Amino acid sequence: MIYLASPYTHFDYRVQQWRYRAVLRKSAEMIADGEMVFSPIVYGHPFVELGIAGDWETWSKFDARFKNIVTEFAIYMLPGWHESKGIAQEEILFRGVPFRWIEYEGPEMDLDAFDGTPETAFCNLAQARRAGDLGDVVRFTDELNWQGYEVEFCERARR
Repeated sequence: MIYLASPYTHFDYRVQQWRYRAVLRKSAEMIADGEMVFSPIVYGHPFVELGIAGDWETWSKFDARFKNIVTEFAIYMLPGWHESKGIAQEEILFRGVPFRWIEYEGPEMDLDAFDGTPETAFCNLAQARRAGDLGDVVRFTDELNWQGYEVEFCERARR
């Protein structure tokens, strides 16, 4: 089985949606070509839409279960792959497993095609902040009463 790693977490929910759909298309293409593929993003994205965190911390134990059944580790080089903390951790997890790069050859990212509501964007920003994936954005967001906003706002957005 091929473990297909790709970037996911981003403070803009539309980027996550785009990444999900891109790796879904690639997974389908590989399956149509007769390959057995598992993409943690394709599997996990619907859970994120139901409020489960989509960060490495949440999914690392789940992904580790695949170590014994994965016969190949592949990185799908979507925009942002080289900055992905999840991919860096997956590379460590699957060290020693045969490896390949898969270049992204699709259209450029079109964020206008996705619904990035303020509620969704805020909750994903909160998720990325918890995962430490924000860099300079953290300085701005630290001025907010983050914990209070996150709990109240994200609970409302998930209803």
